[in-house]
Amino acid sequence: MKRLINLFFILIISSSSFLMAQSLFLSSKASEDIVSKEALRNPDRGLHLECNFVITAGTPETMFNPYGSGVGQILEVDEDFEYYPDGFIRTRTEELKTEEDSITLTQLYMYLQEFREVDVIPESAINNIKTLFQTLRDSGYKAILRFAYRNEHTLPKNLYPTAERTLKHAQQLAPVITENIDVISVIQSGFIGQWGEWTPSFSTSENNAIMKALLAGIPEGYGMEMRYCSRKNGLKPEISADDYNRIGFNNDYFTGGQHPMACGGSDFGCPKDDQYKQVAKESFDAYVSGEVPHEGKTDPTWGLDFMLDTDGLFPILKLHHYVAMDITQNFYNNIKYWRTVKVYPAKLERLGIFFDQDYFKEDGKFVIRSFYQFVRDHLGYRLNVKEATFNKDGEKLQYDIRVTNTGFATVHNPKSVFLVLIDSNNQIAKEIKLDDVNPKAWQPWAVDKPDELLVHTISGSVNPQVAAGTYKVGLTVLDNEVSIKDLPEYQIKFSTDNGKATHWTNKDKTRVVNIIGTATL
Repeated sequence: MKRLINLFFILIISSSSFLMAQSLFLSSKASEDIVSKEALRNPDRGLHLECNFVITAGTPETMFNPYGSGVGQILEVDEDFEYYPDGFIRTRTEELKTEEDSITLTQLYMYLQEFREVDVIPESAINNIKTLFQTLRDSGYKAILRFAYRNEHTLPKNLYPTAERTLKHAQQLAPVITENIDVISVIQSGFIGQWGEWTPSFSTSENNAIMKALLAGIPEGYGMEMRYCSRKNGLKPEISADDYNRIGFNNDYFTGGQHPMACGGSDFGCPKDDQYKQVAKESFDAYVSGEVPHEGKTDPTWGLDFMLDTDGLFPILKLHHYVAMDITQNFYNNIKYWRTVKVYPAKLERLGIFFDQDYFKEDGKFVIRSFYQFVRDHLGYRLNVKEATFNKDGEKLQYDIRVTNTGFATVHNPKSVFLVLIDSNNQIAKEIKLDDVNPKAWQPWAVDKPDELLVHTISGSVNPQVAAGTYKVGLTVLDNEVSIKDLPEYQIKFSTDNGKATHWTNKDKTRVVNIIGTATL
């Protein structure tokens, strides 16, 4: 009996030692240096830049950035303005050193202050707007688009166009939006108030007329963002359910409810506000983006001069389905700090955040990532192939593919999925559109089940009508807009973390195919 008791205590001690050692091991792992993660370049999602231009009736080079050069700076003299093409994507990328972040979005403010006293925007100014869209196209980017009249620097306070004139401008610009929707990820309601943030605003009926004119220019399948839930609610009686459901939210005061000025309507992330629940409910199929407040140099009351608790931001990013996040405001404080905050599986599991275990592996070893990297990689969608099987059945190819989305949101804007066969000569032998597959349905989790990661099944059979042989099989996801569907910059890449997908590009550079298996036909 004494030997059994001794053995019992030995087992307890051994077990305790093992748990202690495991705890120390995890703690030591958590203290390791952050390891850089290669970013996937994917459209309609992610961190975004910010570009501002005052639209003019002169040549494109007369358009200028009203905030002058430098991130977050507000300069007072005209000669310090950035004139197009400076102040656009290349300038911002170099300034923020984001070349390796594979950013595909920029928030694009187009200030219409020069036309506040005329009913019709001159054709030359419209052409300048189109020049900015073409530059996006040439750069492989899309815009989070906002029209506005006043910023605090170049237009006196309360000097806005009338509601009637604003409506005429919105009606004039609607077809311009339609024409360039290929490089617009989402349209923010804009137009009204300082920076287009709807404070101050017109009457509800006047607000609604302007927004309905803007909605008329947004094709089916694309969305709009509004700054305040109350404004969206006021619009609801006058639009269809479909239009209402495609309106998301732009949170221009993203602090996770942590700033003293956050609650009461400024920040959707304040749990005690009704809009916290409304955004959670309505953001499954709608675009949501955020912007951290500026450092507070010019407005200490509303500025953010402290570091946000990043653990408190994670649940909101997930619950509100964030698609995009600005990195230009508060860049020198919070955004840079985010690059030093360590993220690892145990933390994410505690916070209920989805991830693929292999995201934290490098050369087969466990590594630490940063908050910046994780948010960069999980805003919007992050698609993972869990398994894929392909079998021959007579003349047909049977396919069964299982996909998860560990991002914060789903895929936005109209896209089509194709099954692709690549032959032994490394050429596309067949590309078959899967009409029954809609990437927008690839939600990370279902309504009322936030703790269960969904698995999406893509299955069926096709007759590829190709020569006998062995083929690499993959999926390609193309933008539906003809102007960009053959550009790899606008095609979706699946994660390669778990080794079940690789990226293949054809010789003509018109396709990025996510290779997920082989089939012998």
